Amino acid sequence: MLSLLSFHGYTTAASEFAAVALMLFLTNWGKPEQAVMVAASMGGHAPAMTQVVGALAGALHGKDWVPARWWDALENDEEGYTGRDAVIEVGRAMARLAAVELDAVEQ
Repeated sequence: MLSLLSFHGYTTAASEFAAVALMLFLTNWGKPEQAVMVAASMGGHAPAMTQVVGALAGALHGKDWVPARWWDALENDEEGYTGRDAVIEVGRAMARLAAVELDAVEQ
């Protein structure tokens, strides 16, 4: 099925990006780790594809689907600008922003 969406071997053209990301997620919706791993192996726009598929998996399954070994593999730098703690803080900041935006819409 993937070959029907991608005319460039294992890479995807920008025009196919959304279709391939959705196909990867929807064909593996109950197996988010597998969906992310397949997206990461796509080539071409694989980093962006992996981010989109991971975001879709997170929207459906929350953070509990992320294997502990992935969190454990994230390292922190000494200044705290990158790594596991930075990823967690960015996620929390995004959640706070979303909550503020929802409050503004409701008022």
